[in-house]
Amino acid sequence: MEIKLIKPLTLEDKEVKTIDLKLDELTGEDILQTDLEIRAGGDPRGFDNVYNQNVLLIIASKASGIITDDLKKLSAPDFLEVTFTVRNFLMGLLARPEEPESSAEPTLN
Repeated sequence: MEIKLIKPLTLEDKEVKTIDLKLDELTGEDILQTDLEIRAGGDPRGFDNVYNQNVLLIIASKASGIITDDLKKLSAPDFLEVTFTVRNFLMGLLARPEEPESSAEPTLN
């Protein structure tokens, strides 16, 4: 999901106008690493709170490839757009592409 920034961000002398959050490419390992990072930072709840901005920031970093310190430089509206998009994804609120219905019966392997 591409987010157009209201106020471009300058990183390594380059102007960033959009952030591409590849949320559908996140893995269980990304979630577990985020949990460990949050707990190591002193929050015993870890990933348990999807409203925690630090949790959302770390996930946004993993999904975009932009380090958290650089994401913190976003303007407030852009920061909130990025973190709320992550939150909505995690809560299943973002629209997902429709999959064609299959007439075949599902099988357990």
